[in-house]
Amino acid sequence: MQLTPEQLVEVLEGYEKDVKAIKRDALQIAWFMKGGVDYDSAMAFGKQDKEIVKDIIKETVEAAKKNNSR
Repeated sequence: MQLTPEQLVEVLEGYEKDVKAIKRDALQIAWFMKGGVDYDSAMAFGKQDKEIVKDIIKETVEAAKKNNSR
């Protein structure tokens, strides 16, 4: 399959967006874990593991907000 230059740019921009999202997820996990998981370890997580950890982080933050508002 041959891509036009415009299509190639579109594909590469999509890849760049995906890479940025993966790095952001790993950095968020590493920051939230405060040394319990480093960046390299977070990068090694599979997609499903990252999603689970992100859900746990979200739940923890929401619970903290509720407890602080009481």
